[in-house]
Amino acid sequence: MIKLMDILNEGKLNEEAKGYKQALQKFIKYGNKQIKAYFKKHYDTTHDRGQYRQIAVLKPGKKYDRLVNVRADEPNKPDGGVHAFIEKETGIIYKPKSWSGPATNFGRASIFKPATYKNIDPHGSWLSKR
Repeated sequence: MIKLMDILNEGKLNEEAKGYKQALQKFIKYGNKQIKAYFKKHYDTTHDRGQYRQIAVLKPGKKYDRLVNVRADEPNKPDGGVHAFIEKETGIIYKPKSWSGPATNFGRASIFKPATYKNIDPHGSWLSKR
């Protein structure tokens, strides 16, 4: 069990990893590009109306950033729930357990390793254990 004093002595208390913001932007940009292509291929009328989903960070958290599904035509309004959680200290991507927290049993991918999230899809199934 990790104790608060151990974390304070290490000097790490919800610090962002170096290059986190750039890697997060790259991940979101790539993810939205893949999701848009998915909707164009499978749901062309939904895509043409601009009603397909994208991912965005609406409100950053202290330890995790919550990536939520938003509609492309309403990017500031959540639509459909949480896509994933990203731990700020490490950049590890977690599957959501609920709206308020991730399933932290193991990380699914990392925003610092593009090969780990190459199969991103709009439904979050790429986060399931294989």
